[in-house]
Amino acid sequence: MDNINFPDLFNKNKNMVINGLIVIVAMFISFNVYSNQNKQIVALGEQKDQEVQKNQILVEIAGLEKKVNIYTKKINSKDTSSIINKIGNIAKTSSIELVSIRPDKVGDYGQYTKYNFTVNVDSDSYHKLGVFVSRLENSPDIYFIDNMQISVQQEGESRPSKLSVSLNVSTILIKG
Repeated sequence: MDNINFPDLFNKNKNMVINGLIVIVAMFISFNVYSNQNKQIVALGEQKDQEVQKNQILVEIAGLEKKVNIYTKKINSKDTSSIINKIGNIAKTSSIELVSIRPDKVGDYGQYTKYNFTVNVDSDSYHKLGVFVSRLENSPDIYFIDNMQISVQQEGESRPSKLSVSLNVSTILIKG
């Protein structure tokens, strides 16, 4: 058997060994660079997803702000005389006799102001009174009935009895 002489073999193939080592080192470096870049790409993808979610939330907030502004304008588009006129018109369309409307105290609650009114009406039936209350509370101008007192007035034998109703009605105006 022949003995293999490694130093001679190395000297003959020295360039190939060095090239092989360079290729192995280059592959190791490129693998590390690739894995680091891959981690950065994954992190950027996650960051992009978070930003997209934030943008969606901001779009929803902007939509809600528009709605709040619309409602604020709608709520704030009234003054005392227009409120009295609107309540009177609701009573008229409900076949209710409006006896009086009197502004009461104004309540300041920080973000909004509450205007109170005492409304006295007469009705010849509970049904008409119910229609009036329903129209008042379902009005786009936003009215609240805080208190209601009903009493029956006996008119005699020739005239039927009437319902005399006193309502505490309020509405709000949102501050600036």
